[in-house]
Amino acid sequence: ADEALKLLPPDQVVGESSRYFALLLAALLAARGPAAAQAEAQALQAARPQDTGLATAAASLYASTGDLDRAKAALA
Repeated sequence: ADEALKLLPPDQVVGESSRYFALLLAALLAARGPAAAQAEAQALQAARPQDTGLATAAASLYASTGDLDRAKAALA
């Protein structure tokens, strides 16, 4: 998972982003745990508030970690 993180720098997103961010957040979840993945999702959403692909990936992450309220908020 750490190797995957090296290949997925968030500033390299081109085009449709939901798949990219889903992979990034999944790699973070596997390598560093839910707190790190959720913190990165929050930081990315603050930097890219209009990115619907990121919102979808973040919501999926939150739902997979049992935080359904945050998942709903990510999509609002």
